[in-house]
Formats: sequence, structure tokens, C-alpha cells
Amino acid sequence: MLKNEIIASFDDDSYPCDRDYFSRLVDIFSSYSEASIVATAIYDQNHPIQADLKQASWTASFVGCGCAYKKSDFLKTDGYLKLPLAYGAEESDLAIQLYAKGRKILHTEWLRVYHDTSYHHHQSATINAASIANIALLAFIRYPWIVWGKTLLQVANRIIYALRKKRYAGIFLGLSHIPQQLWLYRHYRKPTSISVIKQYFQLRKNPQPIPWQ
Repeated sequence: MLKNEIIASFDDDSYPCDRDYFSRLVDIFSSYSEASIVATAIYDQNHPIQADLKQASWTASFVGCGCAYKKSDFLKTDGYLKLPLAYGAEESDLAIQLYAKGRKILHTEWLRVYHDTSYHHHQSATINAASIANIALLAFIRYPWIVWGKTLLQVANRIIYALRKKRYAGIFLGLSHIPQQLWLYRHYRKPTSISVIKQYFQLRKNPQPIPWQ
């Protein structure tokens, strides 16, 4: 078990842009005690590194290749969904769990991470299929039934996105996997309140800027 309260997360092909990244990270958690997760500005082969602006906002979710957790808050959740390919589900699921416990996620461009990838692997049929099916799974596990209709729009939007990116392979596979996946993960269903889901949707659409501390 890790002993430190703050746990920095990276992928095997991502790393901090700044030498004082970890001291900055400690400062951020100290200044914003409500934050359970700090999400960084993430750059990649298609997005050049930008200035490290001293800005912060409450946001809906985060990306695992460049973030940090409070261990104590993470351990109060069910953790990540145990999925072979968790694209589109794992971070959002954890975020919803934390919001249900009254915690928050902070995003800041003062912390910068470079992800050394072009995302070409997202053309894969299996990844494209998982990205579609996992949207439905997340809704099944965490959304109250009254907002399930929104999930149809989310799945449709993901398909439209895939078509625009010419990621045709895996679309029908993803749709066909939805019923089986919901059945396999039926015991994981722990829907949260409508108020939490509304907060999550609102922050996805409009992150809330907060004063720099």
C-alpha cells in the first residue's frame, strides 16, 4: 500500500513538463482542500505545449495519464471499473463516485503533462467499440433511470464523433456489446442521486472557474 496521501498518476508514455511539477502539485492540494483529484493540462503530439497559466476551475472529470489523487478519498470509493478496455468509463465513473461523496475535481493549467502519443491506436476496432459500449455501461451503473434517455444521445454523439474521425471499424461491434456488458456488470449497479448527476452534467458543459490561491 502506498504511504503518501497524494498519488500522482501517469501512463507509461506520459510525463511532467516542469521540473518542479511535484512541488506544484503539493501546493495545489494544500490550497484547494476540497479537491480529491487534480487534473492537469495534457499535451500530445497533436497539441503543442502551452504556457503554465495560474488558473483553476472545478471540472467534471479528469484523464488518468496526467492527474493526482488524494489516497484517503480514493479509498472511500469502489475504485476503477474492472474493464478490459475502460475507455470512456473509468475516469467518469470515479468522478461521479467522488461527487456523490461531496468531493470535487480541480483542473489547472499550471500543472502540465506531455502524453507522447498521436492517438493513432484509437483507430482500433476494439477501442472504438469499447468507447461506445462503455458509455451505456457507465449510465447503467451510475445514472438514475430518469436520465437514461440522455444516454441514447451520448451514444449517438460518440458514433457521430467516430464517423467524423473516420473510425468506422468497431461501431456496430460496440453497439452489439451493450446488452451483454450490462448483464455482466449488473451487480455493479449503484445509481447516484439525480442532483449529483445534474452537477456532473453541468460541470461537463461549463467548468466553474475559481480564484487562484
